Amino acid sequence: LAFAPFTRALASAELELETAQVQTLFNSYDRVGDGSIDHRKLVKDLSGPLKHARIELVRDAFRLLDRAGLGAVDLRSLRSRFNVAKHPDVEAGARTAKDVRDEFVATLSTPNDDGMLSADEFETYYRNLSALIEDDASFETLIRGVWSLADKPPPLHRSRRAEAARA
Repeated sequence: LAFAPFTRALASAELELETAQVQTLFNSYDRVGDGSIDHRKLVKDLSGPLKHARIELVRDAFRLLDRAGLGAVDLRSLRSRFNVAKHPDVEAGARTAKDVRDEFVATLSTPNDDGMLSADEFETYYRNLSALIEDDASFETLIRGVWSLADKPPPLHRSRRAEAARA
């Protein structure tokens, strides 16, 4: 992300910063000094941690997806299990299923390009998304809908039970 789009993004968020403050903030993220920043790092820093109820919901969804208890899921499988028809924007007619699916696929990334998404990467995705959703009920509706998550959380895998018992 270059400086001009960064400045526009801050303005559209209605952050009232002086030019010097914007430059200082931008420079703090421009670690290489090439005039651009990694927007993912910025979003991560701005979004903060997930609330307890939200992180538990995200972990429940991941456990449902990670049937083998490996701590990672195949991206192709993840994409195919994403129930775009249950996305609130699609249900409300605000966006098309194709637009929502394309956005979902485009924003999922793995740093090592091994085709697998770890539990941490899944949580990071939803931590960033959570920053855009103010109320917990809307966040829960989204997660439960797109991952077909029932009201009851999925059981812990045997390997995870021991881990949870130690926590």
